[in-house]
Amino acid sequence: MKYFETQKIRNLKVAALVAAMGLSLGANAAEFSNGYVFGDSLMDTGNVQAFAGDPTIPERFSNGPVAAEIVAAGLGYSLTPSLHLIPGIPHGNNYSTATATAVDADGDESTLDLNLPTQINSYLFDHGGQASPEDLFSFVIGATDIGNAFNIRAAGVLAETKEERKAAVHTAKNMLKAAAEAEAAQIRKLIAAGAQHIMVINAADYGTTPLADIVKAQTQALATTAKQEKRANRLPEVATRLSVKFNKLLARKVAKIERETGVDIIEFDLFSSFANQIDSADDLGYTNIDTPCIYTLAGLVINPECVDFPAASGFLYWDEHHPTSTVHQNIAIETLDTILNH
Repeated sequence: MKYFETQKIRNLKVAALVAAMGLSLGANAAEFSNGYVFGDSLMDTGNVQAFAGDPTIPERFSNGPVAAEIVAAGLGYSLTPSLHLIPGIPHGNNYSTATATAVDADGDESTLDLNLPTQINSYLFDHGGQASPEDLFSFVIGATDIGNAFNIRAAGVLAETKEERKAAVHTAKNMLKAAAEAEAAQIRKLIAAGAQHIMVINAADYGTTPLADIVKAQTQALATTAKQEKRANRLPEVATRLSVKFNKLLARKVAKIERETGVDIIEFDLFSSFANQIDSADDLGYTNIDTPCIYTLAGLVINPECVDFPAASGFLYWDEHHPTSTVHQNIAIETLDTILNH
């Protein structure tokens, strides 16, 4: 089954995509006066760079526009970084911040940090404690929480006792449960403040990322027994299971919120969208779905196979964890379709 119905849609560039969607979205775009995005590095468009005051940190963790920007343009408004931790300046509508988790880091929401509770609280502070019923509020978070749980599981691979390995499994499971609960709590907070249009985007498969393979290789190098090597070899599968677990927990939370509040939440299945792009790699023109165009963990190193850097033609992944703008464009097409048909 083809991932997209027509070659014309598959080959849309960003400008053509927005123009074409604008024609079909015109009447629907008016449904939302504005849109706000809360999330992590997948949709960050400059917040972490500004907060760190470090121009060497990229504005986007991709080689072009990210899906949230394209969706916003298709719906008739622009997306700009909120810069919500910088007082005294006009704040934009994209609160996504690289490294953000759904869970509050220290358990105290009054402490300013990069995570989801601070993003939501900052939005409410900027808007007098009210969330407009005319705006669309999108949540794109969870990957960092999954990554943290995955690191716990990877460390458990090298544990010497069965009890230690079980403890790692239990800790990782509780981290995902806490992340889903934390995201649900912030969704409820916005609804209580007046929000009526919520979109929740689940997590992509962490197990397909180059980073999962890198962690596998690093863990295998530290293994001292055959059993440890065998467990290390299964780490990408573990990452996939963690992603699936988080998404199931989140879906149940969303369903409960809908039942209890009456708000019809738009859900977008990023896990399946990304999996479909991998399955349809040949049709979509991807020639490398395993390694990134650039390696960033040990400094900026360009993959020799990425011969047209930074265009990254044919690459699914831009760096060890983030997709290329081509992937973002395809995600945006599906997201806009989901919004239109909801």
